[in-house]
Amino acid sequence: MKLRRKLLSAGFALGATALTLTTSTFAWYTSNTSVTTGNVSGVTSTEADTSSFYIAAAQLYDSANNYAVSTVGSYTNKATPVLTGTTDKVLTPVSYVDGTGATNKYLPLNGAEGASVTYGNYSANNIYEWVYRFRTGTAGTAVDLYFKDFNFTTTLSSDAETLYALAYGDGTGISGAGAYFADLAKAMKLTIVETPMSDASTLGSTATTSTYSLAAWASQADQNITSANAVGYYNTVLDTSIAKPASYDSEIAAAKTGTAIKLATIPADSGYVEVRFTLWLDGWDEYCYDICRFQEFELSFDVQKDTTNTGFCTAA
Repeated sequence: MKLRRKLLSAGFALGATALTLTTSTFAWYTSNTSVTTGNVSGVTSTEADTSSFYIAAAQLYDSANNYAVSTVGSYTNKATPVLTGTTDKVLTPVSYVDGTGATNKYLPLNGAEGASVTYGNYSANNIYEWVYRFRTGTAGTAVDLYFKDFNFTTTLSSDAETLYALAYGDGTGISGAGAYFADLAKAMKLTIVETPMSDASTLGSTATTSTYSLAAWASQADQNITSANAVGYYNTVLDTSIAKPASYDSEIAAAKTGTAIKLATIPADSGYVEVRFTLWLDGWDEYCYDICRFQEFELSFDVQKDTTNTGFCTAA
């Protein structure tokens, strides 16, 4: 395998049967003050009533307009997520560019020569992205939404291979020769874009974007990695001098315990808010070695009105 397939240009396959982000195994329900996600066979929904808040899933996206929502389903007690792009995805290490309008935000990092990095064209199939809209059951009351029982797990895929470091020491972050490994969660990010709506179908002009590191959900131990430096490893092996952008570190380190992180607020005046979720593999992350290949992930969480037992917090 050529080294150029490693690090920034590496990809890895995701087994559909291991994911909850597919339409066959990922569903939402409302039950008064919470919205729950889980396997259809494992959750019993209740009828929505006036004390509930409701959820609707985007059904179609406008690919010519940065995958804006073009059709949304009904607000009810459950909604099935529809991903942007296709459901047949292979995550690719990308760079997040906070743009607006037609500016693409997740750009793949191609092989580098010398001190420069070439960014590829945006593709919705490089990331996992979906959109929900929430509304209140009664008008005139703002509702803050929080995660509950947030769970992100990673596992080795069935076709996993043992990967061996081609360099170690000297700023590579790798402590010795031989096999090395790191949990995919350490290089994964979750970006949430909250956009208040002026009515049931019209987005407001101001959106709030927050990006969170999911490293706290790593469960598999590092092997032969001390202080991770994937860019240093890339430079050492290929004798290049690429550098991580100085302004790139802007994510919040999410934690399993601490102060609850607010997901979004349903505004009182309109009663509607749109929330876009994006799971992506950060090509500039210190842990984005080629060992991110051959891993699969699963995501599940509830959404609730209160701040207790959220499982998605700022560090205590």
